[in-house]
Amino acid sequence: MNQFEKSSRIVVRPVESENDFKTYLQIANDSDPHKANTFDDFMARHNNFPEGKFRQRLLLDVEGTPTIAFVVMRNIWQKEDTNFFADISKVGDLSRDECVAVLEHAIKLAKENGALKLNTWNKETATTLNEVLAEYGFTFDQANPESRLDLTQFDSTPFQAKVDYVRSQPWRIISLADLEREDPENYIERYYHGDKELSADIPVPWEMDAPPLENYKKALERDRHSFDTILIVLDGEKIIATTMLFRNKVHPEVFETGLTGVHRDYRRHGIATAIKAINLSRAKELGGKFAYCDNEENNPMLQLNYQLGFETYRRWNSTTKILD
Repeated sequence: MNQFEKSSRIVVRPVESENDFKTYLQIANDSDPHKANTFDDFMARHNNFPEGKFRQRLLLDVEGTPTIAFVVMRNIWQKEDTNFFADISKVGDLSRDECVAVLEHAIKLAKENGALKLNTWNKETATTLNEVLAEYGFTFDQANPESRLDLTQFDSTPFQAKVDYVRSQPWRIISLADLEREDPENYIERYYHGDKELSADIPVPWEMDAPPLENYKKALERDRHSFDTILIVLDGEKIIATTMLFRNKVHPEVFETGLTGVHRDYRRHGIATAIKAINLSRAKELGGKFAYCDNEENNPMLQLNYQLGFETYRRWNSTTKILD
């Protein structure tokens, strides 16, 4: 009997072999195609994990067929060491038996490795999973609508006045590629500290932190193909705003929005609107067809995205269980 066996029909097992990793990635890619990863990138990100932080990837087999890929880990973007995260991937909703097997395993694994809280984000349409999460004591934190923009129809003209105003100020709008050319020795470290400061205001149900600089550098280098669509606003040497669009390597016509943030001292100048409009136009020029973004439902950035033409097509719910 496998030590991870739930029953003769359902088995939870750790991801160990190369074939396991390929199966895990295939399930994840099939469950969310616009976020698909190449195997090389997936493995690079897997191996670029801060030393000493807990993480285990797992597969759930039903009658010998892998149906679910999930990971239990210390979330490296959370400041508190005892806050863990479970990410669950499957095409379609989980069955009740699958939910129970995944949650019991995730809760046990998290507790055994020092977690006091376990957080998970799942689609609002995953009805059975959300019902079982509630039964297991997971409580609602927040909802994040995910929205999509048809870049082929994007028109920046309505936002040109704000673009002109921001460009008229004593600030510079440059790309991360430009920053690298200007400061090849220090550009990632500078961007790391700017990103860390601007990320502090992201509305999430925990206190934000950043991974160690070494891991951040390696991760950002893997996104070099997106440096032209990571924009920065500088006031002198200070990073006062940024907006990120990451081009998908599997589907290069798709862009995923990362952070858009403006320093608190520079808000109410239309900076976010201007740089997002510039960046979306740039993505369109590069052959982009769709841009995706998710925001907390009360975040003003969501309303800005709607103004830019994004339309919500699904919602994610964050739930957390206090582990006793």
